[in-house]
Order: sequence, then structure tokens, then C-alpha cells
Amino acid sequence: LMGHEKFFIQMILGTVLGIWIYNIFGGVIWLPIIGSINISILIIPFAIFTLLSMTNAVNFSDGMDGLSAGMLISSYFGFLVIAIFENNIEIAVLISTVIGSLLTYLYFNIPPARVQMGDVGSFSLGALLAVVAFALDRVFLLPIIGFPFVVEVASSVLQSLARRIFGKRILRMA
Repeated sequence: LMGHEKFFIQMILGTVLGIWIYNIFGGVIWLPIIGSINISILIIPFAIFTLLSMTNAVNFSDGMDGLSAGMLISSYFGFLVIAIFENNIEIAVLISTVIGSLLTYLYFNIPPARVQMGDVGSFSLGALLAVVAFALDRVFLLPIIGFPFVVEVASSVLQSLARRIFGKRILRMA
């Protein structure tokens, strides 16, 4: 698929996620320290943005070295702890299964790498991370728990903007 086609599919899936979240939670979202606030229908564009951001951030960090898998394990583990403390067994089992599959992936990725995650794996695992954050109603913890992905995508965006605007790189590598 071309980049714009992937983006369009992600937009559709983000819209579905937003409508699902709106129907389940009614636009109420949890903020650290403040508590729950009602953003009503604005939850839908927020869900689209969150899904697009996390999906592409995980994809940017993906490579043959298993970097995204290692970062995903720590991110999913953070949400696993939250799910256990909230006694959300269904989400905890889902996350545990994902962590187990990522550990298996890393085992088979010991040099020489024999398995590549690719777009299918990185897009789906990034989207699932966003969905888990929404399902646990802890989406504002996602930038903290997934901080390496935030840094990765921020450096890529800054690098691209600097090359387009100034004609040179800010960093040697994004």
C-alpha cells in the first residue's frame, strides 16, 4: 500500500475507535491529577489523533534489530500493571499475551535476525497500544508510558521540517 492509503485506513480505524469510545464512555476521559472531564464529541478526533500518532510512532521505531519490540514490551508492561491494579482481567490477559508474543519475537530476532515485524506488526501493535490506553481510560498516560515512541516521532518530525525549511538536518540521524 502507498503511504496515503495506509494513512486513510488508519483514519477510518481511528474514527471507529473514537465512535466506540464515545459510545462506551460518553466523551468522559480521565486526566491525571484533575480526574474525569467530559469532552463530548471531541473524543472522536482525539481518538483519531491518538491512534494515528501511536501507530506511526511504533512504525518509525521498527527495524530488523527488534527495537520497537523491546520498547513495546516495556510500554505494554506499564499498562499491564495498571490493568492488574484496576482488576481488569480481560485487558491484563490480552496484554500478557502480547508481551509473550513480543518476547518470542525477540528470541527469534537474536542475531542473525530471522523474523521481521514489518508494517503489519508495527501498525497493529501500535494501534493496540492506543486501544488499550483508551480501554483502561488512561490515554493521557500513553505519552509517558510510550515516551521512547514520542521521542522517536518528534525527532523524525523535527528532522523532516528542518530539511524542508532550512535545507539541512538538525541532528545527524533522526
